[in-house]
Amino acid sequence: MHTPSSLASDRFDAPVAVTAHYELPVGGHFDRVTYEADHLPLARRVLAPHGLLALWALHPDPSPRTERGAAAGPITAAITVAVFTDRGQARAALAACGAELAAHARRYASHPPRVRLCALSGWPTAFRP
Repeated sequence: MHTPSSLASDRFDAPVAVTAHYELPVGGHFDRVTYEADHLPLARRVLAPHGLLALWALHPDPSPRTERGAAAGPITAAITVAVFTDRGQARAALAACGAELAAHARRYASHPPRVRLCALSGWPTAFRP
């Protein structure tokens, strides 16, 4: 369990995820084909030298509106999850690669993602560094 003092340090007991949430307002667009074919491989390539342990994407709503935005209101088109050994490593990777990845996101998304650092609970021991 993390106490407030452990959250303030650069080291968690478990790996840390950097998440990028792509939320689309009405009329927004998200090109899932370009995201999966170009952006995810780019993210793997540029983040790997900075200690990337795993990278995957979640698509909360796989319906066609995911790619175009919804008439009824904003939706989450995708969430990218990049896992690093600890918070310091995640911060260093963002500092080194964040601008490049954000610039690339303009090619497939009408709105930039919200980026967050999240402590992972229950990370399988087999995957720990």
